[in-house]
Amino acid sequence: IYTDVSELLAKDAVLIIRGKIEADDYSGRKIVAENVETLTRIREKLEPTILLSAVANDKFVKPVFAMLKQHSGGKHAVTLHYKNDKGETAILKFSDNYLVSINDSLLDTLEQIPGLESYKICY
Repeated sequence: IYTDVSELLAKDAVLIIRGKIEADDYSGRKIVAENVETLTRIREKLEPTILLSAVANDKFVKPVFAMLKQHSGGKHAVTLHYKNDKGETAILKFSDNYLVSINDSLLDTLEQIPGLESYKICY
């Protein structure tokens, strides 16, 4: 499949390769690729959601809405898990008006949001 996917093969490219492991007389084992896709393409196909987590603060509210506005127009849903200082939790699934595009820029933005404890991409 090399000729079909050669344009995807670039330095630092994140690729998802599906294939079989076979015996190889030279190195012992080899992977024979059946399919190669970029991480971006996988995200488009599977439409994962982003799960944000915050604990007992409100510093994240304005930056999260700014992030949603900046990265709007995608196909990926956003959900927020919030836990207050009493241990009570709330789950907020943002409406389809707040769908975003998952890309490196979005992930960089999430890393910088104060008060946001963590995020996960859920497939």
